[in-house]
Amino acid sequence: MRALLGFATRRKDAVRMRALDPAPLAPAYPQTVTPPQPSRSDLDADTLDAVEEDVLEGIRQVTSAVERAARDSAGAEAELGRISDVAAELRAASRDAAAQSASLAALIEEFAGSAGEIDRAMQLAQGSLAEAVASSRSAEELMAALVQASTEIVSIINTVAAIAQQTNLLALNATIEAARAGPAGRGFAVVAGEVKALSVEAGRAIGDIRGRIDNVRQSATASAEAIQRVVASVRDVEPIFGMVRSAVTEQTYSIGQIAERAVESSSYVDQVNARAEAASAAARAATARVTHAHQALSEADALASGLKRRFVTVLRHSTVGDRRRTHRFPIELPARLLSPGRLPVPVRTIDLGSGGALIACPAETSLDSENLAVEIGDLGRFPIRAVGRSTLGLHCAFKDIEAATQQRLAALLERTERDYAPMIATAQGAAREVKEVLERLVGSGRLPKADLFAASYHEILGSNPKQFDSPATAVLEAELPVVLERVMASDANILFCIAVDRNGYCPVHNRRYSHPQRPEDPLWNIAHSRNKRIFDDRAGITAARSMRAFLVQSYARDMGGETAVMTREVDAPIRPFGRHWGALRVGYAY
Repeated sequence: MRALLGFATRRKDAVRMRALDPAPLAPAYPQTVTPPQPSRSDLDADTLDAVEEDVLEGIRQVTSAVERAARDSAGAEAELGRISDVAAELRAASRDAAAQSASLAALIEEFAGSAGEIDRAMQLAQGSLAEAVASSRSAEELMAALVQASTEIVSIINTVAAIAQQTNLLALNATIEAARAGPAGRGFAVVAGEVKALSVEAGRAIGDIRGRIDNVRQSATASAEAIQRVVASVRDVEPIFGMVRSAVTEQTYSIGQIAERAVESSSYVDQVNARAEAASAAARAATARVTHAHQALSEADALASGLKRRFVTVLRHSTVGDRRRTHRFPIELPARLLSPGRLPVPVRTIDLGSGGALIACPAETSLDSENLAVEIGDLGRFPIRAVGRSTLGLHCAFKDIEAATQQRLAALLERTERDYAPMIATAQGAAREVKEVLERLVGSGRLPKADLFAASYHEILGSNPKQFDSPATAVLEAELPVVLERVMASDANILFCIAVDRNGYCPVHNRRYSHPQRPEDPLWNIAHSRNKRIFDDRAGITAARSMRAFLVQSYARDMGGETAVMTREVDAPIRPFGRHWGALRVGYAY
């Protein structure tokens, strides 16, 4: 392929000279002349066929690689989307875990505080128990001292009781002696009686005191025994309090360790959350990059398809590369595609020429037979060779046509060409006028020649569909409308009359289609703001690059909002200074 492309490059100058060699134009419209097409050698044809075959194969390989990359990119985008979803789920789970860890840490901290309070309470209780034990011991000692004092008091009372008893005996003896003394001892007897009564009363009081002392001693003894039991119980409880306090201390330490681990866990969860967020952000960024790459691949695929279309169009509509020996005209007729061993397939012709046809047929139609034929209306049967397929249909070349069929076809084409003759003359005449305007502008110095042929387009920001300015736009806007609007006014069936450069750029459109664009209204703009646009679709680039004396096309003209207008178009090349600049395009309503 590279060798062939190199060969084609080395021949570039020679090919360009042939391609730019001005074909004879019609003398003056409304007359028209169909000039003979330049001949080419078999070597040129073979070379161009080889170059075309290799370049198209290269484009097919690029397109295939782009499609594979687009599929892989779409798959990667889907996988990244799933990763992003998983990262988002992980991030959400991490947030929940972080919240739960924080709650757990708070609860553990609160529990640790409670355990500390319990430990302090147990410590106070243990201190109180120690104090209780000490107080009980003091009480026990006091009770013991009370019992001892009671015993001593009883001993003293016994002594007093003995003295009272002796006093009573003495009073009795004194009474007896007073009685013996007679009247002389009567006063003493009274004293002895009083002493006796006092001793008896003292005895009763002593008995009462002894009883009370015995009760006090018994109570003190019982209290001392009870205090001893309390002290024993407190002493039994004190180790338990120590064990409880020790357990609470150990529990507080364990809770503290758990709290630290919970805080660490919360920190780790926060780190995981941050990592998940970073992973999610990276996945989103990667998804965005893959999306951009996918968009770029889609654009590359569109560019490759556009390159293929433009390459074939440019090559086959150049003087050297044009395979067609005769003109074709838009002629729509019912037909049947015939293939041995298969049922006829209903089809229709799109355009017809003496050497071939463009046929609209189902995409699934098999073309593997070498004995294909098409039966076209009343014209007859045409053996064909399938040259190729495009979005327009099946491109066929006629072979070995019977004489009668050839005559009927020639008569149809002659009638069609006569019908198109005024339109062809109009396009050729307007193309000549535009050529003269361009040469005059360059000759006067108003338009540099380099600017006229420059392929430099600057996008007008915010335009939708995209509009462009070029170095020649301003000058052409001032001069070309005179010619274009006069042609528009000459025939009510004319839809448009424009001059485009070789890349399909339309610097000036008709006034009805040259309104300022409306912001955010692309559908309206498509139909009403068609100036400064590049029309490089198949019809546009075919017209712009055709070197033939005229070209007739038919197609559905896109007017936006899924609105298409069936259009017949006649084109003629514009060649100022003998160099191909573009074409004059005149569209007619069907």
